[in-house]
Amino acid sequence: MKKTILMILFLPLVITVEGCSSDKDSLFAKLFKGGGSTVPVTVENVIIKDRSYTVEVPAVLRPSERREVTLPADATIERVYVAKGDSVAEGDPLFQISEGEIKSQLARLNDNLRDARAEFDKNSYLYNNRDRLLEEERIDQVQYDNLEIDIDTSETLVTRLQGEMAALRERPRNSSIPSPISGIVEDVSVAVGVTAAAGKPLVSITQFNPMLAEFELASYESATVNSGTNIDVRLPDLSADNFKGKIVKVDSSINPDDQSFKVWASVPNPKGFLKAGMSAEVQFTTSQKQRFFLIPSEALIRDRRRYYVFTVINGVAHRVEVVPKEKRGKRVEIAKGLREDDLVVVKGHDELTEGTVVDIWGR
Repeated sequence: MKKTILMILFLPLVITVEGCSSDKDSLFAKLFKGGGSTVPVTVENVIIKDRSYTVEVPAVLRPSERREVTLPADATIERVYVAKGDSVAEGDPLFQISEGEIKSQLARLNDNLRDARAEFDKNSYLYNNRDRLLEEERIDQVQYDNLEIDIDTSETLVTRLQGEMAALRERPRNSSIPSPISGIVEDVSVAVGVTAAAGKPLVSITQFNPMLAEFELASYESATVNSGTNIDVRLPDLSADNFKGKIVKVDSSINPDDQSFKVWASVPNPKGFLKAGMSAEVQFTTSQKQRFFLIPSEALIRDRRRYYVFTVINGVAHRVEVVPKEKRGKRVEIAKGLREDDLVVVKGHDELTEGTVVDIWGR
């Protein structure tokens, strides 16, 4: 009899429990989520600090510029002034073509320009009268539809030929082709008596003064670096010398693989001490302040090469990936991953997983 009474009393409780279990957001479900009970934790608010800081990152030295000299039209080489490895200043002669060759080129370009202008005038007439010409069946529908493309093509050709003729006329009277930059001749593909093809690279020149220091920064630092920022460059092979430079370009794209972006700084190299491919270290103070979030060191969790903390929102723990910067006493600066209103778990995170319900014991 007693057993029967106990079963009658226990049955409604079981039914109630089963009904509640289908509601994932019920209080009962929260209390028993992830292990059957809440986990006691101690939390703290993040401390906000805005400051400038010194960046020290590895860099690689690159030539600042490389230019290839070409001709707008075929020409026979009359004389060559440079060889591979020579130093040249901007404006120095590289090679020479004959005056007669220039006149011949101008004549050919002039003939081509005359034909191009005639084609443009014809296409302009057809385009401006296309409706009437179509109605009179002097052009068909295909010609009608292509007239706008034809006129654009012929106009582009006229503009290009005019530019090539202007470039030829602006050459020096001695017909020599000057170096566009100062640097070292890296390659020479011309010889006396040989006809050089239009558009083919004939002389390649690389500029080593100034040099470029190429380095990478973390994505969260994009707002703290600008063109014009002064930098110091130190070379392991020349540790006694520090070189000064200035940031000249900041890449606007972020590498999705490591969340970084590239920066280039110009470094004067008048004596040629700096060589392409050298490893260096770049150091500079950020031009703008960066916001950091200070948290207790024991709140930071390391998992292989990544770092995490647990934050608490509405009594539930969430695992958040963060980017630590520097340790400050018993606290560590977090550069990325946290918000101003975050509550960070300081003690008890060893028992937590994503979504664990917590009981806050202290703040």
